Amino acid sequence: MDEDETQDEGCECEDCEIDRRRGCDAPEKCQKAAERLLEALHPLWRPKIHSEDDTSDEEGTERNTGAYRHANETPERQTLTESFRVFTSNLPPPSYDTRKTNSSHSRRTVVVYTDGSCTNAGYEEAKAGAGVWYGKDDTRNKALRVPSDLPQTNNTAEAAAVLVAIQSSRSRDTLIIRTDSKYVIDAVGGNRRKIEDTDWLGQSNRNILEPIIARIRQRKGRTIFEKVKGHSGDEGNDGADALAAEGAEKATGEELDLSVPRSWKVKGAALGSMTQALLYKGIRRLKRDGTKDRRRTVMGLDATRYASKEKTGLAPLDETVWKSMKSKHLLDNKLRVFLWKIVHDALGCGSFWENIEKYKERARCPTCGITETAEHTLTECPSTGQKVIWNLVRKVFEMKGIEWAKPTPGSIASCGTRSILNPTTGKPKTGASRLYTIIISQSAYLIWKLRCEWRIGKQGEKEGVPTDLEVHNRWVAMINRIIKLDALAARKRPREKEKRTGPCPVLFANTWKDVLLDNEVVAELHRQFIAMSKRHQSADVRSRG
Repeated sequence: MDEDETQDEGCECEDCEIDRRRGCDAPEKCQKAAERLLEALHPLWRPKIHSEDDTSDEEGTERNTGAYRHANETPERQTLTESFRVFTSNLPPPSYDTRKTNSSHSRRTVVVYTDGSCTNAGYEEAKAGAGVWYGKDDTRNKALRVPSDLPQTNNTAEAAAVLVAIQSSRSRDTLIIRTDSKYVIDAVGGNRRKIEDTDWLGQSNRNILEPIIARIRQRKGRTIFEKVKGHSGDEGNDGADALAAEGAEKATGEELDLSVPRSWKVKGAALGSMTQALLYKGIRRLKRDGTKDRRRTVMGLDATRYASKEKTGLAPLDETVWKSMKSKHLLDNKLRVFLWKIVHDALGCGSFWENIEKYKERARCPTCGITETAEHTLTECPSTGQKVIWNLVRKVFEMKGIEWAKPTPGSIASCGTRSILNPTTGKPKTGASRLYTIIISQSAYLIWKLRCEWRIGKQGEKEGVPTDLEVHNRWVAMINRIIKLDALAARKRPREKEKRTGPCPVLFANTWKDVLLDNEVVAELHRQFIAMSKRHQSADVRSRG
């Protein structure tokens, strides 16, 4: 909505009334003309006019209602120390001052509910929608698809709904936004100053949250955020949620105005608010801008994405692939490094040795006579034990009811993103998915270790090739050790307020059920968990009584 349309005809604010008594027929037009003249000046020569009303005392969270009252304050600093900023240009800072009106003269109060929806988050097939609800059958209600150039996530959709609600409101109205998104309320409310002072380092969705903050500062009336509980039967929240789901199914995204006026854009980071870690992140961000992506890494990510889509029908985004390598189902940091190197094509084989003068012969496989690659080592070479190990993995998957397909480097690297679905309900089977990640990652890493023991430790001699029996015993011993440690972790009962680090007994049972030769271990752990849960419930009842 154009700003001229958001302003009231015949403003009744105190400043305009004073101007009329002085003989001005159109105070609003005079104000806009003055603002245009000031904008035409270079910031160095722009006068700063402070008003006695330019305070932010009304900003904060109300104790009784939990609403966040957002003051239209200017981002001025109070001390000289707070004024030093880094990661900014050498031009003088813009003038943030604007003529404010007393919020008590707002024409009306508008209540709007906002919500977001997203399906297949973290994948290329993700679809996000935003819903803005004013009332039943209200013509102002909106359902829109988040544009494709923005991240298709629930948080982005929530923020888009808030932005549309603000842009659709009249500037002088008191706007009450009711949302179930704590993320948006914190970002544009209580954490706003900290986020701006650290130049948005570590904060996602800057390209949509920053316009929201700028629009709030431009508004003449109050902006109040109220947190509502999602899916609690609230008519407004349910209405916004339905509109968001409707918007997510639209074929094309709606264009959003994400512009931030220069006079309302906070530049750089406040030096007094920065830590050494944040400064380092800022420097890395500057260096990263303009740096081309590594070709091998791009190819590795594409291979990982293709392998995942072939199995699940969903292609993970780059950040989803990287996050999957932090999965708690990868039981060792060595596994995380190993998968990371597969994606980067950085394993110590093949071309890795070609530039090292004394070890150039290590680039070629002595058995096959070709240049080694991750794919050759993990899925083709007869001297690494891979054939025996993958046959064992296939048998385990058949016992668990997991569809088998010979792994590739891409499917190995994406093992943390794989979800095994229940064919009846279509929902993910947590235990089977966990088993898949554990078995694939551990087996691939064992193949790599056997290869290194043969190629590096035994100089690639023919006599050093591991036998099928040795490979079989190594794999069985490894899996038995993992199961034993997993059982010990599941049996460990965390102390009060202590976070469980291992699997709960139910997750352990769902992971290894139908795989162990003696399923009594699984059944016993499950019985212990049920008994423990009943004891906790009875203790809670006694404490309440």
